[in-house]
Amino acid sequence: MERVAAGDDDKEPKYITGDAKEVFNTAQFLDCWNAYSDKVKEEGKINVYTLLSTSEPLLQDDDVILVHVEHKLQEGLLQDEMIELLNYIRPRLKNFNISIKTKQVTRAVVNRLYTSAEKYQYLVEKNPKLEELRKKFNLDINS
Repeated sequence: MERVAAGDDDKEPKYITGDAKEVFNTAQFLDCWNAYSDKVKEEGKINVYTLLSTSEPLLQDDDVILVHVEHKLQEGLLQDEMIELLNYIRPRLKNFNISIKTKQVTRAVVNRLYTSAEKYQYLVEKNPKLEELRKKFNLDINS
């Protein structure tokens, strides 16, 4: 049985509460998570959509969801969306014990190679013999 939690301010969104605590698997959870991501995209909440779809959340224990965030801004964005997100997921998975935790992680910086010289230097670092070949055949890397 679902019911809306009581609170002081009737204008604020409320968590839907219930007694159901059914077990669900990762596939069921991810289907629900992705459906919510699509829903917020259609609503024009692009920042929320990007946050939810960038990295796959992890299901910890039976009903704890771990979401990786890169900085406090993303964590705040998720907190702002928390009531609607849990009100969407909990009834669909028939588990009102589901909670979401965040963990701040750093994303690895990927250096993109644009110029011929950068690409060549990267390859030489991987295989120094390439420089010997370039010199032996008198090759130019800027072509």
